[in-house]
Amino acid sequence: MLRILRQVLVAMVLLGALGAAAWYGNRWYVHASAVDAAVAPLVGAYVGHGFLDSQRAMFSLRDRLEQHIDAGKCVVALASDTGGDNRLEVDRGLGAPALEGHGSIAWCTCRAEDVKVTALAPKYAGGVGLAQIDARLMGGALALPLLDPRPATIAEPEECAEEQLDAWLPSQPAVVAPEGWLETDPRTKRLRASPHAPGGAPLFSLVASVDPRLPFGVVAHGPSRCVLALSEDGDDLLSLRLAGDLRPIAKAKGPIAWCDPKGNLATVWREGKGRVYVLAASPDRLGGMLGLQDVMASAGLTDLTPWEAEADLGWDATTILQASGVSARDIRVSNESLHSQLVAFTMGSGTFAPDTADLSAYACAPPLGPTVRSALCMQASPLAWHPHGGVGSGAMAQGPVPFWMQIYNQVTDRDVLKAEVLLVSLTHRLAAQGFEATIDGVSELPAGSLGAKGPATFADVVGRAGDSAIVAVGMTAVPPWVLPYSEEGVAWALEGEPHFVSLTPGAHVKLACPTHAAVPPDARRTVVFRKAK
Repeated sequence: MLRILRQVLVAMVLLGALGAAAWYGNRWYVHASAVDAAVAPLVGAYVGHGFLDSQRAMFSLRDRLEQHIDAGKCVVALASDTGGDNRLEVDRGLGAPALEGHGSIAWCTCRAEDVKVTALAPKYAGGVGLAQIDARLMGGALALPLLDPRPATIAEPEECAEEQLDAWLPSQPAVVAPEGWLETDPRTKRLRASPHAPGGAPLFSLVASVDPRLPFGVVAHGPSRCVLALSEDGDDLLSLRLAGDLRPIAKAKGPIAWCDPKGNLATVWREGKGRVYVLAASPDRLGGMLGLQDVMASAGLTDLTPWEAEADLGWDATTILQASGVSARDIRVSNESLHSQLVAFTMGSGTFAPDTADLSAYACAPPLGPTVRSALCMQASPLAWHPHGGVGSGAMAQGPVPFWMQIYNQVTDRDVLKAEVLLVSLTHRLAAQGFEATIDGVSELPAGSLGAKGPATFADVVGRAGDSAIVAVGMTAVPPWVLPYSEEGVAWALEGEPHFVSLTPGAHVKLACPTHAAVPPDARRTVVFRKAK
């Protein structure tokens, strides 16, 4: 009887223990399920971007997690707000202080780590999760701010961050925002196309942008191009980054620009709060860095920070001459003194100066100065050009004046140089707007062709197929050297805004220069810059 009683008591204890275990197990299951349900969507937001969820055993603690993380991973640790407290701590086992934050902490590894993640909510109320991905698949630590949702706390980048970013960038397309500010600000509207020249394709196209919430934007591989980046907030600081963490422009206030014959991948970094727009134009049409600076100046944006690789300076100087009407086969890149009338230079730093004190021996546009890094110059005789003060790096391209300026070939008066360089500079500026210099379709007319009461008429121009607008300039072998034409008696100067004349195919327009007396037809020639639709 006593034996049976003992067996009954043991059975009751066992049943009680089993019942308690079942009750505790059920309570744990309910708690774990609730915590897992709170953590799952947090982790899932990153799993949707290719991250892997760190799995755990059913009866492991939910408010802490230990995980071995391989080198070259990016990790997001997350804490649910169960109980209203989502504080968490990450000990990466590196001997450094633990990271603390609210909701999420992200970092990328350069070496293997044994990580401990702990929820700081009291009484096991919190829950934690972990998601990880190969750093080369998302850009490493420098690209962590681009994650959506963005982690609340991001650890400082380590020594491998640049390498991880460079491995990821080639696969990334540029993000282009709506044009917004570009289409409303009167200065930036002018960058797209001149309001004075009707029709034609925009000069600059929008190729990338940087969201105000993000630190940088990708400027993907492209064709040969000149690139301009500017922020809608003028106080923002912009930087240009190339592969290998080269930052030739760092924290510049105002727009930045670079020209690149290879169209290499780049990133634009911003410190500030404005949206950054990245625009690109063909160097051939723009005329290299000089053309870009001309367009910026005409738009009233003068605080430009430019850059070009030293190896590309000769290419840029050649591009300037080609946009000025000089054939590529006639251009030579050399810093030696050659018998060339026309010289273009581009400097990486400093500026060029000739070896002469005779200011009548040359003329440049823009006029040379300590901040002028690109210019077109006409010289009366061979001159030796060198970096001013022997400081700086640069390249020169030399060539003859365009064929349509041959009327000046026999002129010995050095005063003509100023007029010639202004005419070549005008050619360069008009090329950016789609105009090409021509000498056909023009009839030189004698004075008085509009009648005694009208101005002295110099030329009749007929529209060619595809024409939509023209700019016309008379050239003379005697002073005043150039005759800026208009059809309405409008006076304009070559160094200012040109006067555009609408002209359709087959139509005729008679043009005159109201500021100068009549010049006989046999003593002048007319160049017509035509713009096709």
